[in-house]
Amino acid sequence: MQNLKRKVEYLSGQENDINSQISNAERRPGKRPKKEVEVWLTNVQRFKDDVQRLEQEVVGETNVSSCMRLGKDIAKKILEVQELHKKGSDFNSLMIDEDTTGRLLQPLTKDFVKCTKARNTENIWECVMNDDVTKIGVYGMGGVGKTTTMKYIHNRLLEEKGKFDNVYWVTVSKAFDITNLQSDIANAMNLGNCLNDKDETKRASELHAVLDQQKRYVLILDDVWERFDLDSVGTSLS
Repeated sequence: MQNLKRKVEYLSGQENDINSQISNAERRPGKRPKKEVEVWLTNVQRFKDDVQRLEQEVVGETNVSSCMRLGKDIAKKILEVQELHKKGSDFNSLMIDEDTTGRLLQPLTKDFVKCTKARNTENIWECVMNDDVTKIGVYGMGGVGKTTTMKYIHNRLLEEKGKFDNVYWVTVSKAFDITNLQSDIANAMNLGNCLNDKDETKRASELHAVLDQQKRYVLILDDVWERFDLDSVGTSLS
């Protein structure tokens, strides 16, 4: 346990250094921490809480089987703290320009003037602005203007000040694959190589943790050809 505690102390020092660098960088306008850095900081705090609970279990424990179980838990935590150390040391940079996350306008076709007059476009906009609506499905035959309509909604959202923290656009491949979609969403959020795990469930948990930190956001998934579970991707609305 003492070995684990020493490693946690080192991790806390690393955490403090990164927080100090972030505080200094945030004094410059238009800068904010990368999402992968925020995820790392959240994971560090969660890890420290877990170690604290584990330490409380160890104190006064004399049962042989319980001691063996706790010993295995400690060994796992030592491996975990080493991974967190490495991840914290691998950051090339901590900050990103505020206006580079989800701020790229989607190009519109020349005939969109007609599309903007469609009643469906305003209906979609009203749903997006409705706080009681959390998910919207836009469907229809190919070529009727679904993507063009959503590009208009996307661009209009970027101009809407104060309503949403971020707006993300992700085009879903026809050859649907959950792992690829998770990576595409992470790239749209500028998470870099945050999703290193190959396990879909773990990747979904990491992605959900990042999205959960954002108070209000819009994620537009374009060109979806088949039904899939949002929970399996990590974009649960719960």
